[in-house]
Amino acid sequence: MTTERGPALAILAMFCVLAANLDERETVAWYRGEVTQRGDEAALLTAKGFHFGSAATLCSIRGSDGPCQVEAFVGREGVNDLSGNTCRKLDRATYIGRCSNGKLDGMALVNANGSTKSTPTTFLSYFSAGRIAYPALQAFSDAGTLTLAIDEENQIYGCVVFHRWDQSKTRDACPRFRSIYGDELFSESSARAMLNGSIDLAHYSLRLKNYLTN
Repeated sequence: MTTERGPALAILAMFCVLAANLDERETVAWYRGEVTQRGDEAALLTAKGFHFGSAATLCSIRGSDGPCQVEAFVGREGVNDLSGNTCRKLDRATYIGRCSNGKLDGMALVNANGSTKSTPTTFLSYFSAGRIAYPALQAFSDAGTLTLAIDEENQIYGCVVFHRWDQSKTRDACPRFRSIYGDELFSESSARAMLNGSIDLAHYSLRLKNYLTN
C-alpha cells in the first residue's frame, strides 16, 4: 500500500503545481490588461463608475461585422419627440466594431441615424451584449457646427464646440475622457474622423483597456 500511494501522491502534487501556475498566469494576464472575453471589461467599467444602458428594445444595425443588435439607446430629442428609445432612431445606423452572439460587444463606433433622428450622431463607447456604456462620447455636426459632447444617459452636455468654445478640461466628465483617451481625441480632426468613421478604433480601445487595468 505504501509503494502504491507514493506515485499517486506525486502525480497529485504535480497537478496542484500546474493548477497554481495556471492561476498565476491568469492573474498576470489580468493585470497586464489581457482581459478575457467573460464580461471582465464590463465589470471593470462598472467598478470605475460607468453604467450600462437599460433600454428594453433591441435594434438591428449594419456594420463592419455584419448585422448586429444594439439597445435602442438614443433618447428623445425634444419635448414632443415620441420616438425616443425606439428603433426609429437607429433604422439607418451603422457601426464599426465586433458583433458577438448577434450583439455589439467591445469598443465600437456607432453612427446613430434613423428615420426620426433629427441630427446624425456618432458615439464612441464600449458595448456589452448590445448595451452601451455611459458616459459615452459623441460627435455631431449641426448646421455646420461641429461638437464633441458627453452623453450620461439622462443628460447630454458639450465639451467642445469647435471655433466657439472649449470646456473639455473643466466640464463634468470631459476631463476624465481626455485622461482616458488622450488630448488628441478632443481635436477637430479627431472629431471629424469620428463622424466619417476613419478614427483608429484599435488605438482608443487599447487606451480604454489601459485605463481599466491600471
